[in-house]
Amino acid sequence: MLCQLTAILLCSVMNNAESLNIDKLPEQMGSWIREPKVSEFLPDTLFDYIDGDADRYLPYNFEKLTVLFYKNSDPENDIEIQIYQMATQLDAFGIYSVHRDRNKDIFPFGEDGFVGENQAMFYQARYFIKLMVKKTENARSNLELFGKEVSKMLPETKDIIPERICLEHETKIHRSECYLAKDVLAQSFLPRGMTALYKIKDKTATGFVVMFKDEVETNKGWGGYKKYLDEIGAEYQSQSNEIMVFSPESETAVVSLVKNRMVGVWMPGGDIPELQKIQHTIQKCLVENMRTKADILKK
Repeated sequence: MLCQLTAILLCSVMNNAESLNIDKLPEQMGSWIREPKVSEFLPDTLFDYIDGDADRYLPYNFEKLTVLFYKNSDPENDIEIQIYQMATQLDAFGIYSVHRDRNKDIFPFGEDGFVGENQAMFYQARYFIKLMVKKTENARSNLELFGKEVSKMLPETKDIIPERICLEHETKIHRSECYLAKDVLAQSFLPRGMTALYKIKDKTATGFVVMFKDEVETNKGWGGYKKYLDEIGAEYQSQSNEIMVFSPESETAVVSLVKNRMVGVWMPGGDIPELQKIQHTIQKCLVENMRTKADILKK
């Protein structure tokens, strides 16, 4: 794990200055011809194309949407390609994760993707991709044809999100990770972070890593969490940078601070020792991550 995180940190400091070149896509694929017109939308014009849904994208540092079409002799088979450029890979994963339906089949391109009856979505590097077709007949094979070409056009970047990697545990529900750009656990004092679901016997626990930007934000979030517990009348113990919550009717949780990361696992009526096992695994990984980062900065 430590060697993996070292590589992650070295990759994360590289300049991500790649530019998207739509001309890398073939002018013709099978019976489809690429339309010459390519539309682009920026943060202040995104509403013009996805009115009603743009607010979901903006918190994830949306930079640009590129839209193009491949036309077919059957208009119902026209393929629409939407390429959302975000500021970072974390943002691309985030907007993908809030769309992802893990009950759908896996789409075999990008870092992760899924495919439904007539659309597919995946993310790769700092891009979130939507592929759509109206006709459902042969839709999957058609979407895979275009997904492969779009993926080849994008930078080949492996997952370099330490907080996501540190959420791994044998009890984690596969592909349940989600990055929220605001209001983690539906709390405004927890500004951004990663969550994942874990199966403990017949119940589901939620693990989280809240990502504060500095000491001021960390103190505000930690204080806000204690205030929240007081307001709901939770029974809890607080020692230094650790909180244990014993409120079976509302929530049971183990939460701690690791510098500017708030690490926790909670579950209604949960068993504290079981939650601790998961929480300690996540925390240990993050401590290794921070130690590795500090060593790199010293060199």
